[in-house]
Amino acid sequence: MYVVLSQDVSQVGHKNAVVNVSQGYFMNYLQPRGLARRATTQLVDRYQREQSDKKISILQSTQQSLQDAQKLIGATITLAAKASDKGTLFRGITEKRVAKAVEEQFGISIDERHLEMEHFKTLGEHEAVLKIGSEKVVVKVVVEALK
Repeated sequence: MYVVLSQDVSQVGHKNAVVNVSQGYFMNYLQPRGLARRATTQLVDRYQREQSDKKISILQSTQQSLQDAQKLIGATITLAAKASDKGTLFRGITEKRVAKAVEEQFGISIDERHLEMEHFKTLGEHEAVLKIGSEKVVVKVVVEALK
């Protein structure tokens, strides 16, 4: 008997998989626990559509990530901060501030957890690595004194 799994079941299959199980296993274990439903043509078609829609959305987000990465190759992000006469910042530049600057200057929303950098504590040029999808882009961050 073919069933569609509602959850991952060890040694049987993953969620939304169509698997062949014995009728007794379905009736006595899977169905009472809500782990599976009978595989009707409508149910199988719906799950296949959902899977294809999911694949399409993943492809589109990957394509968007590649376009965003292309925009940032060789980019320079400029930030202004208060600093002492010696060039030491009163407050360090964090990932959150750089992510906000990328969004403001390039219109690309980046989660601060996707930035690899040390906190900048001096004026001048620094580097940060942005992870956009599967791509890593090195950008130059210029910290200038706030006037």
